[in-house]
Amino acid sequence: MQGLGDVYCAQFKYTEAEELYEGAQEIYDRLGEDQGRAKTILGLGDVYRSQCKYAEAEESYTRAQVIYARLGDDLGQANTLRGLGHLYRQQGRRIDLTPFYAKARDLYSQIGRSVDANDASYWLDTVSEQESLPTGSL
Repeated sequence: MQGLGDVYCAQFKYTEAEELYEGAQEIYDRLGEDQGRAKTILGLGDVYRSQCKYAEAEESYTRAQVIYARLGDDLGQANTLRGLGHLYRQQGRRIDLTPFYAKARDLYSQIGRSVDANDASYWLDTVSEQESLPTGSL
């Protein structure tokens, strides 16, 4: 279910993705499988962010982050932090997003995910460049 949710999300079929993620989350809840539950909650965060449901996205990313931190899953934590960074960027909350991209970059680097670390660095640089522009030039 979760994998199909990922596919639907990539195809912009958000309603279908949301239903599958919620179904997968219920199964993981019953099984007490925190890793799978965190991944489906992260997927829901991505779906909500794509639909501009910002409060729901933030709640999902935060819930996933707590689970990944408890499990000691650095990749999961980095993915949720990057998701929060993207969310805040979409909302124009540049001051809020910088620590999330920076921490995601650091975690990705620690676990050898150089492509992901470079992506987080790219977004940090983009935000820094935008902040240095004079007011009204965006």
